[in-house]
Amino acid sequence: MAIDVFPTLAELIGARQSAQPTERKIDGASFRDLLFGRRGAGAPHEALFFYSGDELQAVRSERWKLHFPHRDLTVNGPPGRDGKPANFGSLQPANIGLTGIDGIATRHGYRVESLELSLFDLRADPGERRNVAAAHPEVVRRLTELAVPMRGELGDSLTGAKGRGLRPPGRSQ
Repeated sequence: MAIDVFPTLAELIGARQSAQPTERKIDGASFRDLLFGRRGAGAPHEALFFYSGDELQAVRSERWKLHFPHRDLTVNGPPGRDGKPANFGSLQPANIGLTGIDGIATRHGYRVESLELSLFDLRADPGERRNVAAAHPEVVRRLTELAVPMRGELGDSLTGAKGRGLRPPGRSQ
């Protein structure tokens, strides 16, 4: 994940990273051992969390990815050509001032669909086409439980969770 690049580079050059609560919190973790192919090295996180704005839409751990119910963009027709979106030439924006996911959809060749709770085995199905949630309720439960502390930290507008760890982005001086 991109949040891991800074801590990895900092470790590689020997820079000090503070864990003091009064200093800026670093969200990422170093993947140095993985980068250098150290035996036994693994991902620096138990899980990865996928937000769109303030919506926690999915969580991934190892081979599994769980999508929580949310509205999602999908291509509206055959893919376009030469960098043009699907249905280029016949796009009908609902309202040029429409914002958010609906505005993006109508202006860029997408449609909005409601995605149900969906579990994917990324090893067997990297394209995320077969929902296997019903066959693996224990995995759904484990990944759902992994999301609880993240919702508490960053919030989740899909569930109404308010984040206690929200902070403005850091700025260089």
